[in-house]
Amino acid sequence: MPGQLAACADQARYVGSPEQEDRPSPAGAAPRARADASICPLTKNEEFARAEEFARAQRWLREAIREGRVRQPFENGWPRYAYHRYGPTIYEARLVNRVKGEY
Repeated sequence: MPGQLAACADQARYVGSPEQEDRPSPAGAAPRARADASICPLTKNEEFARAEEFARAQRWLREAIREGRVRQPFENGWPRYAYHRYGPTIYEARLVNRVKGEY
């Protein structure tokens, strides 16, 4: 199992939630904004900060999988859930594409 998790961690990709976006995510996910979502335009500084947040989330996702902070079921070899704690907050990544390993 550790070898399988390490392989998953190397390939896992954080794409974020396209349901709250009106533009492609830094990971390339196409936007699918919900009708009830409030979308605010981003400034250049906010776009940079958003890209940094995506990079951080990607690191956290891969670290969580590599260290076994996951929950079953496994789908096509990918854990459905991965967890990362930052301070008092626990973040849950959910598998959204079991072919590509996207969370």
